[in-house]
Amino acid sequence: MAAQASAGIAFSDRALRYAEVQESERGFRLLRLGQCDFDFDLNRSLTDPSADQERIIISEALVEALGPSDSRRIRAALHPPLCRSFFSAHTDEDPVPAVSFEAGLLGFSNEDGHGIGADAAAHANGSELLHVTSIRPVVLENLGAIVADLKAQDAQAVSALRASAEVVRLGGVNMVDGLCVLAIGYFDNLFELALLDRTGWRFATHARGLPAPEDSIYHIREVLALLNWSPEEVSRALCFGSMRVPDAVEALFPGRVQVMNPLSLLELDPDSLDPDYAAAEFVPSVGAALL
Repeated sequence: MAAQASAGIAFSDRALRYAEVQESERGFRLLRLGQCDFDFDLNRSLTDPSADQERIIISEALVEALGPSDSRRIRAALHPPLCRSFFSAHTDEDPVPAVSFEAGLLGFSNEDGHGIGADAAAHANGSELLHVTSIRPVVLENLGAIVADLKAQDAQAVSALRASAEVVRLGGVNMVDGLCVLAIGYFDNLFELALLDRTGWRFATHARGLPAPEDSIYHIREVLALLNWSPEEVSRALCFGSMRVPDAVEALFPGRVQVMNPLSLLELDPDSLDPDYAAAEFVPSVGAALL
């Protein structure tokens, strides 16, 4: 029996990026990689109950790109505001009640807690840091309608930041005591930031609608100060997304900025794809496929 294929799809404003991989003896082999562009906002198509026609268009585009398969699993990477998240520290006791309570306090969940998920992010000082995600039921329902015709064996929604952090983890970044690593995403109208140290993934934040990508530098400095890190203690700034790295980030971390290439984690068929083909745009979709 052939190994199960796994597809990651990532929604970003008017672009949907997808990647499909299959595990092989040498790791993961890339089967498909591409992008579908639309003339409407994908965020609205996942939140507006009246956007049925847009959802049909997205579904048809995905079927044309990937084809139906009942042996494939799908992970859909969602950026804020489609997926909101926070971090919560816990000891060995069952974290579900506390996480659900915290999500309610933040206005991230309804009464039954539907759409709340959590996964381990870091371990330190005898406690576990959980990355908690909240996805509104209407988003999950509309997403289910979009991927239904793909006939997948299993389909789930995940945080795009969680998917991007997986690319960092699998990329084998050398974490050193006393230093941290930043993963910085630049997409149209969206800035994302994750901080990792030797214990794991410690913090994440985002901002929408910045006046210019250069303004993200204030958020970066604020996060570093909040967590008692200095710019000099950042060993590497790993950047991804569809927009160029701002000059201010290059100046803040001279010689330590690296554009992420998730395709370096995959086995590519000879001559099938230039390994540097817009690779940074596909970090969330490749990461989702590898989760």
